[in-house]
Amino acid sequence: MYAFIDSLPPGSTVMISFDHEASSLPEIRPLALAVMRHAFSRDIKLIGTALLAEGTGIGYRLMQQTAAEYDKEYGKDYVYLGFKPQFIAAILSLGESFSKTYPEDYLGRIYADLPLLAGIETYDDIEGVISIADGSLTTHWIEYGAGR
Repeated sequence: MYAFIDSLPPGSTVMISFDHEASSLPEIRPLALAVMRHAFSRDIKLIGTALLAEGTGIGYRLMQQTAAEYDKEYGKDYVYLGFKPQFIAAILSLGESFSKTYPEDYLGRIYADLPLLAGIETYDDIEGVISIADGSLTTHWIEYGAGR
């Protein structure tokens, strides 16, 4: 993961998915912070999401905290899309249209009004997806997302 982030040119965009439950936060938090700090230090733009409802608020708070450390601006340097139920359907839907899957972000802002998301419609428009998971959800990103 470190090598992947390090290989990206500044200005690249990566999706980070908080695919965990609250009970795993002591293990997940340091990993999530390290990934986001590395990305923000390299001027990589982040799009946050969550495949589990419990990871939604946690992911948003961690992303806000880390962005503040690097003076990153919401909507320009990072965006948090939030949670969609039925994680396999959400992964497949993102492969067809980010904006139709998430017409609004986690805060209720319209997709088209967020500068970071201009020109991002499918997985082809980002460099990759990083799943911060406490179980097998990463496998679903590979199985269902890679085909899209």
